[in-house]
Amino acid sequence: MITPEEYFPEKYFFTHYEKNTTLPLVVHPDSEQHLLDLASWANENQVHIAKAIHQFGAIVFSGYNLTKEEFCKTFTAITGEAPQPYKGPVPREELKDIGNNIYKSTAVAPAHALPPHLEVSVGRREDMPKYISFFCIEPPQEGTGQTTVTDVRAVTQKIEKQMPVLWEKMKTKNLVTNQSFDRTIKYFDKRRDIEDRFFSEITNL
Repeated sequence: MITPEEYFPEKYFFTHYEKNTTLPLVVHPDSEQHLLDLASWANENQVHIAKAIHQFGAIVFSGYNLTKEEFCKTFTAITGEAPQPYKGPVPREELKDIGNNIYKSTAVAPAHALPPHLEVSVGRREDMPKYISFFCIEPPQEGTGQTTVTDVRAVTQKIEKQMPVLWEKMKTKNLVTNQSFDRTIKYFDKRRDIEDRFFSEITNL
């Protein structure tokens, strides 16, 4: 297995994991003297970064003093792709002042937590994003704002090993999803959008 230092040379980077975790890998500048232009470096090292993301599952770049205006450029430099339109079932506010296809996170009250999930897992597989990137514009209050990151590969391996009967059912059975939508919120522009997304007919909308 390749070490983090082979992806991110110690001359420029300091890498570590959060306490008692192996996900995500956190990447800092080695020092203020070595505070390189992250977008420029990433643009020249996309292959290495892609392999690192595949190996470690998630990477946090911290301490690079990025502005919101630099977010799109840096995302494209890291992934090699421009941000794609959000195609999930939950309404998201697009932040046009930052760039195209940049959205606010799901609006959830501080008292509630979003459990681990796969982004846009309901609907067409091709609508699921290849990359998801988070950028903090306004630091949240202490104790709030955390995003739970989960290694889905490890979760599925544990299900297969510890609950083989359930795993076999998951492989061979179809799933039915029931969702309720608030009539007062405009989730979609057209009725057909829901029918296309969920491959079903709407009986009460």
